[in-house]
Amino acid sequence: MQSTFIFIYWLGNLQAMLAQTAQALPLVILMTLLAGRRGNAALCLWGGRQLLRLALFCAAISLPLFPLMTLLDALRQAQTPALAELLARPASVALLAWLPATLLLWGLLRASRHWPDVAAPSVTAYRTSDLRLTLWGCLLAVLLFLLGSLLSTGLLLTPPQGMERSDFILLQIRQGLHLLFRYLSLAGGAALLLLWYLRHRPPMTDDTQFALAVRWCAVWAVVGYLPSIIDLWSTLLAVLLRSLGSGVSFDIMSQMPALILSVLAALAIISWSVFLFRPQKARSLILQLLPWCFLLLRLGVSFSQLQLPRA
Repeated sequence: MQSTFIFIYWLGNLQAMLAQTAQALPLVILMTLLAGRRGNAALCLWGGRQLLRLALFCAAISLPLFPLMTLLDALRQAQTPALAELLARPASVALLAWLPATLLLWGLLRASRHWPDVAAPSVTAYRTSDLRLTLWGCLLAVLLFLLGSLLSTGLLLTPPQGMERSDFILLQIRQGLHLLFRYLSLAGGAALLLLWYLRHRPPMTDDTQFALAVRWCAVWAVVGYLPSIIDLWSTLLAVLLRSLGSGVSFDIMSQMPALILSVLAALAIISWSVFLFRPQKARSLILQLLPWCFLLLRLGVSFSQLQLPRA
């Protein structure tokens, strides 16, 4: 029983990381294509196409894991639920938004064949209207993935007692947008790994182009987790100062799990920020994997707080 629980936990986290990365990547693609309108046009067009491939890969891999996780969770129960109940679960309902979002990414990747030719030396800039459908498609993909995320967390469930349905929906949307910003770190980190994979292919063989691409991706990797870390640390500091002023003791141990998680996230950000100042270091796989190790440690800390079922 414990081994099954451990397997489901880590498989669920793998699915979650892939889904969260796919959810934020269309936003990064949108900003990449907007940034390339003036200067670095060829690099941004090339990068936008590579990021589309990455987003489609993450979305396509996580797509079948939604029903698989639902099925595995059902098998752990004493009595297997009916098919209708399985289809009504949040993870299954989320497919209503996740599947069209994945198909949309596939369509956008196909449509990228009609973008301006990045190999043409004359391409130094392009108009927004040249990529209008792609830009709107990326925005729609973000909304569909956000809807899928909200559905998977129970958007259609009954609100808590005493809370209106409208307030419950608004709360879910605010939390979803907050989490979407955090997922930018995963999207930026995944994009950096993609650059490492493509480091021996043009235009990444050019150190200048490689440095520009690395810095752009590293910015997204750093900014995602930063606001939540600052918010947590500032809250803890305010509570500590208030307790010192009032003479009431501050129970730091109750906040220790959240503090450890924030420290590990901060270490991941610091690891990614190295590439902002030394972009050529992104050619090292060890340095690329270091922030992901801190993120995996975060999952390990969260797992250690769970009550394992008895065998």
